[in-house]
Amino acid sequence: MADLVSWFTKLTRLILYHDLMLQLDSSDEVQVLSHPSHLHQVWGTTPAVGTEELFLCPQTLTMLLANCPSLSELQAPLHEAIMLTDRFQARSPFFPPVFDNCRELTLGSYLRRSTRSATMMGTTTLPCIKKAHKLYPNLEQLQVSTVDRNVLTFVPKFSRLKRLAIMYGGRGGMCPFSPYITDMLQALHLTHLTIKFFKGILLSTIARHCPNLECLSFLDCNLSDEAVQPGSFTKLRSLALSDCNMDKAFFTLLKDAEGLTNLHLDGGWGIALYIKGPAEPLQPRPIHREMEFLNLDTNWSLRALDVSPEELRSFIDSMPMLRRLSTDSYDIRLCMQNYYPHVKLTWPTCTTCMAEFPKVNLVQDYIWHSLHIDNNEDCEDT
Repeated sequence: MADLVSWFTKLTRLILYHDLMLQLDSSDEVQVLSHPSHLHQVWGTTPAVGTEELFLCPQTLTMLLANCPSLSELQAPLHEAIMLTDRFQARSPFFPPVFDNCRELTLGSYLRRSTRSATMMGTTTLPCIKKAHKLYPNLEQLQVSTVDRNVLTFVPKFSRLKRLAIMYGGRGGMCPFSPYITDMLQALHLTHLTIKFFKGILLSTIARHCPNLECLSFLDCNLSDEAVQPGSFTKLRSLALSDCNMDKAFFTLLKDAEGLTNLHLDGGWGIALYIKGPAEPLQPRPIHREMEFLNLDTNWSLRALDVSPEELRSFIDSMPMLRRLSTDSYDIRLCMQNYYPHVKLTWPTCTTCMAEFPKVNLVQDYIWHSLHIDNNEDCEDT
């Protein structure tokens, strides 16, 4: 990235979606360019390591801030940069707008492993989130990864938040839903909510405090098995669920969210239940006729899912608006190719990134194997 910035100083927008190279820097010194860059926006993702943003080391991040006086958007965690703002103001002739003009912010980072656990790479501390609140009091979107529950209690102070993602990675296991998430829901007016590694989640509490919720994600969480009251999630359009083994909560949530256009199911249990429907014959399977994007994140065969080909075709037939389906299941892909060629088939993870990322250098090969092959017990996993 440093090379791109130095070679193209008049560039205003740099997009590195599906970045194949971790932006690391072997030097401890920050490179200073002879001419300031005109860069305004830096966007990107790193699917090979399970992140939806760029992977920037502190030196690369500092290089961007030091050489790009107009930088206003940076799709990368900023927890380390925020702690340097006072020093940056004292030493630099300019203060990048990324420090005072953002509506979206990511603090902390983690890498998602193939085992559906995560490796925490950077954690948000209490001093960091307090500093962030001073810099960005009007944030509308916040993504926080932390091992400190005190950070969770501070989040409601961002009173204008509409979109919130919280990932907890403490060594004690999952974090209780109440009082931490409950207090956030009471204080904020959210339209998008993502929570990761929490337990005791009450759908009734979410429905009561978030009547305008459009996007909801529970990843590696435990739900309380309570029935969702009709009308609780009628505005929901996007839903992501990991296996939770709670039939009542699972089916009543899906039945109430009949307007879903985007659904992500992670794990064989939930996918099999959704395709087959409830065990009781008098309870119909939830139907989503407006579904456009469906992600069935499993590599299980139909036999392993205990689903017949007829059940799968009946399931797909109930979604006349379906445009794209993502899955690693060979059987499901074969069915879609033969019976529903108009539906675009994709993989849950970018296959090019997964194949090419470890070839770049030995460091990336080691990281890739740690995430997807080895059972690395030395990492801080959740």
